[in-house]
Amino acid sequence: GAVPSCEEYVPKVFSTRSGVDYYRPDGWVQVWLTQIDDDPDFLELREWPVAYHGTDSCNLGPILEAGLRKPGELPSVQMVHGNAGAGPDGAIYTSPSLWLASHPVYSTLLDLGNGRWAQFVFKVRVRPGSYTEQASTLSSGQHWGFDVRLDPNFPHNHALEWLVGSSSDVKVVGLMVREFGAGADPEVFGELAAQVAASPTEGPEYCWTANLREALRDANFTIDMGRLSVGTASVEWRVQEVESKQWQYRQGAVFRSQNLSF
Repeated sequence: GAVPSCEEYVPKVFSTRSGVDYYRPDGWVQVWLTQIDDDPDFLELREWPVAYHGTDSCNLGPILEAGLRKPGELPSVQMVHGNAGAGPDGAIYTSPSLWLASHPVYSTLLDLGNGRWAQFVFKVRVRPGSYTEQASTLSSGQHWGFDVRLDPNFPHNHALEWLVGSSSDVKVVGLMVREFGAGADPEVFGELAAQVAASPTEGPEYCWTANLREALRDANFTIDMGRLSVGTASVEWRVQEVESKQWQYRQGAVFRSQNLSF
């Protein structure tokens, strides 16, 4: 349905594994590939936190056959979106946020014809302690926006990317499927998904991300970027989210206020 206001929204925590919350994936159809909780062979994985990996539909077959692999491990696995934060050995990118993993930059839309599109995201389990966290690279402004949350379940866009160094630390357990376009059932996929359409100059992914971003902004799912106060010897943030600003500063993010940047 429509995005509720930030003040009214209550995250739907379905479970918590190894200290990581798993939020109910509303607006998606879930296809189970492995029933971990019912299979004694996967007892260890029951405490592995849930994460997601978005991909192009052409990669569904190889991933279903061989699992998630780092670029170069198999001929079919090639680097597509760069390797920010991964280092020379590469990494598998996952996210605790289904909203981030399903951004069309990662999970492209498959044209079904007649103004309908489908999207696919793999649901995975990740070994605790095997991943490093970093801020979403989508927050650079080109594909999203500095001031809008990528996911209503998270108060900011930090630590939404998990970099996993070994393919043995990721287990594919399910496939998430979503439909867009006038034929999409709004009761299942949401009102915004049913409003997606292509234009003569832009594909449906641009319609979707623009509508979603504005809906989240209108619902006040925003990030306070603060005001800069400049003294003779220091620069400080006057903000409510002091911890947020300190974290972004440590990561080397660039902030601008009028003609000032650092």
